[in-house]
Parts: sequence; C-alpha cells; structure tokens
Amino acid sequence: MTRRAAWPLMMAGQGEPLMLVHGWGMSQGVWAPLLPHLAKEFECWAVDLPGHGTLADEARLGGLEELTERLLSFLPPQPTHLLLWSMGALPGLELARRHPERIASLTLVAATPRFTRGDQWPHAMDAEVLSEFAENLQQDYRATLARFLALQSQGMGGSAPLLRQLRATLAASPPAPQALREGLQLLRQCDLRQSFAELSCPCAVLLGEYDRLVPGAVAASLKALRADLDVHIFPGLGHAPFLSQPQAFAAQYEAIWRSWRDAI
Repeated sequence: MTRRAAWPLMMAGQGEPLMLVHGWGMSQGVWAPLLPHLAKEFECWAVDLPGHGTLADEARLGGLEELTERLLSFLPPQPTHLLLWSMGALPGLELARRHPERIASLTLVAATPRFTRGDQWPHAMDAEVLSEFAENLQQDYRATLARFLALQSQGMGGSAPLLRQLRATLAASPPAPQALREGLQLLRQCDLRQSFAELSCPCAVLLGEYDRLVPGAVAASLKALRADLDVHIFPGLGHAPFLSQPQAFAAQYEAIWRSWRDAI
C-alpha cells in the first residue's frame, strides 16, 4: 500500500477507506489503540494536522480553508468515511460541505459544529475559557497543555490510564506553539452548524457522558439540527471515549456504519 500524498499518515486494515483526524494538541498516534479494532472492516488513514505530530516543524496549523485543502489532497479516489475527534471536526465538516461527492459518511467524536456557547447553543464551552488557554500558552506552554489533558479525563472514574495515554501521545510528538494558538482561534470562531445541518452524507456523533469540553447534553441540540442524526453517549466516559474503551467504541461505530450500509 502506498501513500497518496506527502502528508504523514498511519495506515491499517483493508476495506472501505476511513480517514481519522485528531484533535487539538494531539497527533495521529492518538488513534493507535483503536486502529486494530477498526482495521477488520476499514482501510484506516490516521493523519497529522499541520503543526502537530510528524508535521510539528511546519509550526503553523493554518486557517479553516487551508486545513480543508490539506485534507482534500490526502483523500483516496473513492468516497471516504470521516472519523473526526474534537477540533479535527472543523476541517472535516468543511471538507464534507465543499466536496460531498468525496465523503461516504461523517462521524464526530466528542465534537460539535460549534464549540463555544451562544444563542440556542447552551451546552458548550464559554469562549473565555479558550481565550484563557491562549493567554496561558504564551506564559507557560507545558502547564497549559497539562491542564488541557486533565480536562479530557476530568469527572471520569478510573481516569489515570487515559491521562497516561494522552501524556504519552503528547510527549512522543509535541505540537508547535503557534499551531496550538491557531487551533484555539478556530475553536473560538468557527460556527459550522448550518453546514452540518445541510450535509447530504450520513452523519453520527459519539459523545462521552462526563466530557467537560463537549457535554453529552449537547445531543438534543445536535438532533435539532439533523433529525436523522445517529447519536450515542458512552456512559461514564469523557472526551476521548475511543481511548478509554477502544473495543466498545469500534463496535458502536461499526454498528452505525452497518445501519447506513443496510439502508442503501
């Protein structure tokens, strides 16, 4: 199997193509525990965003349009499923809006089309929290990342193993500070709710019950945008359900995928 672009990736499995896009501060390596479970049904393509992982030397993440073009350049020729975690949802949603013929389905993981609280969108982060993160990055890069990792597991029982996994992923591939700042700006500013509502491909959202960044309570607001949306909330889990329970996560994703396939 060969690479189709000069963008670093981690690949596994055979079957329908599935692109996995990581979140803020992470890298393709965060998907490693999940890939063996998905590789039974899919050809998995886990990519690094600019300024992250193997692309940390690029320094910049770029804006939404630039990120969308990077993802597009990486897609295989056939329609591809998207599995988008946290911040990775934003360029993935924009990709599906601009190039619907290239996308087979779209699944948000601990993500929504708008990450900050606003009118008719109460179950989200306060924009000031993201602004505070951006300010703290300037003062203490490492402490700010440590705080963010702690938020991803906060509220869960037995969160220590998850926190260790996240720390290991971060330590293996530290992101570029400028890319982190640009990522926070995307999270503060992007509102892709209308685009999400109008997507023609099948869509799903997988959430963690105790997620402090993307609360499970947002499910009702998401269903209001798309009545046909498949939503699943993992009991007792936080912002990275695919790391906490990779086998159960893969089983749930495959069940949703099969329901789409059988409906054709």
